[in-house]
Amino acid sequence: MARGCGRMINSVFVMSGTGEVLIEKHYRGVISRTCCDLFWNEVLGATACFCVVWAWVRGALRDGVYFYVV
Repeated sequence: MARGCGRMINSVFVMSGTGEVLIEKHYRGVISRTCCDLFWNEVLGATACFCVVWAWVRGALRDGVYFYVV
């Protein structure tokens, strides 16, 4: 099975260019905003995809807004 197959999106966060959470949507339970801190530290280090203990996460920059999917 290819990486990522069969996995669903838990939450989506929309963040400003300063790291502030503008919008959050949860689909499969509530995920704490502290995961956004991990993402923001990676953004400052210029890595867009990284693995944490419990999930693969993905972020994208579009028009100065970050979309962060867990």
